[in-house]
Amino acid sequence: MSEGKIRTEVHDRIFQIIIDNPAKKNAFSPQMMEQLSDALTELHNNDDYWVGVICAEGKDFTAGLDMPKFFGPTPRSATSRRAMSTPSRCRSAARSRSSPPCRASCSPSASN
Repeated sequence: MSEGKIRTEVHDRIFQIIIDNPAKKNAFSPQMMEQLSDALTELHNNDDYWVGVICAEGKDFTAGLDMPKFFGPTPRSATSRRAMSTPSRCRSAARSRSSPPCRASCSPSASN
């Protein structure tokens, strides 16, 4: 059975990040969290991309964490701790970003 993964595609100046684990409702494994971090870092560091879009395979966007992979009877403790923490490269990239944060709302009733 496949572990699931994060895939990326580039369409013109759009960087697409795809959650690909439909057999488990796109639940994140520790490895997928690391892959997502790498994809977001790539989006941040590459000026050729104007926008990033996160989407998912299958009918479910994501069920969240695959809890047994993080906290099950035989957790991958070193990998789990690393996947759950923010890598230093992301923290420093977030601090150095000069543009204002972007907010989006998917619900007409949500306030900005």
